[in-house]
Amino acid sequence: MLAVGVVALAAAVALLWRQNRQLQRTSAAVASGHEVRANLARLLSPVQDVQTGQRDYLLTGEQRFLAAYTYGASLIEPQFERVSRLTRHDAHQKAALASLKALLDQHLAAAKESITLRDTAGLDAAQRDVLSGKGTAALDAIRLALHEMDRHEATVLGRNIQAAGTAASWTNRLFVVVLAALAFCLAGAYFTMAAEQKQVRAVQNQVVAALDTVRMSHNELRNRTVMLQSILDSMGDGVAVSDADQKVVLSNAAGRQILELCGQSTAPADGDTAHGLFLDDQQTPLPADQFPLVRAIRGETVAGTELFARDATNATSQWLSANGGPLRTEEGTAIGGVVVFQDITQRKLMEPVQGQLVQQTETETSFVADEIPDVFASDLKSPANPDDEKAA
Repeated sequence: MLAVGVVALAAAVALLWRQNRQLQRTSAAVASGHEVRANLARLLSPVQDVQTGQRDYLLTGEQRFLAAYTYGASLIEPQFERVSRLTRHDAHQKAALASLKALLDQHLAAAKESITLRDTAGLDAAQRDVLSGKGTAALDAIRLALHEMDRHEATVLGRNIQAAGTAASWTNRLFVVVLAALAFCLAGAYFTMAAEQKQVRAVQNQVVAALDTVRMSHNELRNRTVMLQSILDSMGDGVAVSDADQKVVLSNAAGRQILELCGQSTAPADGDTAHGLFLDDQQTPLPADQFPLVRAIRGETVAGTELFARDATNATSQWLSANGGPLRTEEGTAIGGVVVFQDITQRKLMEPVQGQLVQQTETETSFVADEIPDVFASDLKSPANPDDEKAA
């Protein structure tokens, strides 16, 4: 809807611009026609001034009457040039001006000749020249030529006025069309924006719902994490979970205590033999690639591996049994490892005592086994009941 409105608005604006240019041209032509007619009327005025000045001078002989003649003669040429400039694009008017130019020159020449004749031959000769009608005929021809030019200009002006009216009418209609197209565009924009806002609100609602879901999932995950941590912390054995980069991501209190005792999270520092994990001899540091978490991350299964842990001051030591393995995704990719450390210090300390007890028990058992035959032999030789002996 908005696209159709925009196209219609663009087309209406283009037509309005074109029609407005046409209106401007026709309006300019109308204004030019009025100006031509006004200047044609002004051209007749100095011609009449020449005629009036000439006649008065011929009748009186007084020089003051030549002022009108001189003034009129000085205005004819500039006014004629002004009319020629205004009608330069009209072929009919240009031809008429050529004929008018000849008549004006003839009129000025006749007036000048009459004045010269008055000065040289006197009043009677000048009167005879006036009575001949040459000046009047020339003036009538000029009036007729100006009238024909004005009538032609009036005809052209009428057509231009009609064209200007038509152009103005179409301009007004197109202006209304532009307003209608603009209103249609505004309505289309309104409905488009309303639809987009509806979509935006729907997306916002979806985002809010998704955020609520994420928040609920986050809370549930946090609760599960807290629950898991509580379960781990309640265990007596140490638990440590590491990611693929050998970084411990989860452990319980016992696990952290063991890791702190070892002095390392997953592997010992280079050259560090004062504390950490050691082999059974309690002196040889456990190789870095044999650390339980490192082996689990590598994908190995750690089962019942016994290790000796000692801190840097040798104040605390502990025997550990490690069990664990890798953490894998559903696709089977190893993403970390988990190890459970069990404190077997008491068992290890009791092993020598248990050995002694076992050896002592075995010795006593052997001694008893050696003495039993002798006892049985002695019993067989002596009577079991004195009365029985007497009876015998």
